[in-house]
Amino acid sequence: MTGVPVETLRVWKRSDWWATQAAEMQQENNLELDQKLTKVMDKALDQVMDRLENGEYMYDPRTGKVKRIPAKLRDTGKILNDMIDKKQLIKKTVRDNTDTKQQITADHLVQLAKAFAEFSTGKKQDEKPAHIIEGEYKEHLEELGVEEGYTDGLQNKEN
Repeated sequence: MTGVPVETLRVWKRSDWWATQAAEMQQENNLELDQKLTKVMDKALDQVMDRLENGEYMYDPRTGKVKRIPAKLRDTGKILNDMIDKKQLIKKTVRDNTDTKQQITADHLVQLAKAFAEFSTGKKQDEKPAHIIEGEYKEHLEELGVEEGYTDGLQNKEN
């Protein structure tokens, strides 16, 4: 269809730039779809708000006119339950993303603290000293708000 030889297309498909271009095109398509869905949701929410505030349209056969009656309680309750569920889902998603970012930051701080300790002493944390020096030792990671068992988990992940 394109006039490009099939073998050339196969070579292009295996190259790095092809994957990059495909990912960019997919991201652009996702953004366009997101914009369209946002418009649809805005219009739908406007309609729902109008019906809740002003009532639903109903044809009155006696007068031959369309009039508005209050929204039915069952419909209003269903809308309320759906909106509460969606709002909680959005809050949970935002909270999970925030927790993940905070955990990543805490992990980076712990790794930096270990790297600075190794740099300042010239020894790795796991190395045993050549001779023992008497004195007190204080874990500085506690000051960063990291739990004691948490650092053990990091060491196990690194090993």
